[in-house]
Formats: sequence, structure tokens, C-alpha cells
Amino acid sequence: MSKYKCLVPYEWHNYYQSSIIEVILKKEITCDHISKKVTGIAIKVNSVTAHLNYWRDFVWMKRDKDKNSWPHKNEYFGLYMHCDCSYCEHSLPGQKI
Repeated sequence: MSKYKCLVPYEWHNYYQSSIIEVILKKEITCDHISKKVTGIAIKVNSVTAHLNYWRDFVWMKRDKDKNSWPHKNEYFGLYMHCDCSYCEHSLPGQKI
């Protein structure tokens, strides 16, 4: 099994543990989406909406109103999204762990 490092809004962690956030992400985002670098998938956790993006080799759930071109370390935290499918063989460079 492989895993991807995901950067998600800190506010999400106020509502749920990392393991629950991973389940929420996996309901909408598949390893196929990540391997094909699909963007724009929106996920809302309570009042905070974020869209699927990428920064360097990381999956980045960019907050809806974030105008920055990179995730600010005080606004996002990292978690792992585990993947056990064939798409993992085609993961982002340096991302598959």
C-alpha cells in the first residue's frame, strides 16, 4: 500500500481527526484523480471549502478563498492519504511512500 502526503486547511482539524479527514477525502478523490493530476474537486468540511490542487509533489486541498500560489505553513497541515490500487504505480514523482 502506498500513501500520498496531503495538505489540508487547519480548520478541518478543528472538526475531525486526521483519520476521519482521510475518509472524507477518499469519498471524493481517488488515486486515479491524483495520478492524472485532476484539479478542482471541491470538498466542504463544516464551513470550509477546499479544492483539489497540487503544490510541488503534494496533494493540496487549497482553501476556497486562498489566493496564494503555495500553501502557507500556518494555514495547512499534512496528513497521509493511503492508496492500495494499481494507480499508485503511477503516482506523483517523489510522492509515493
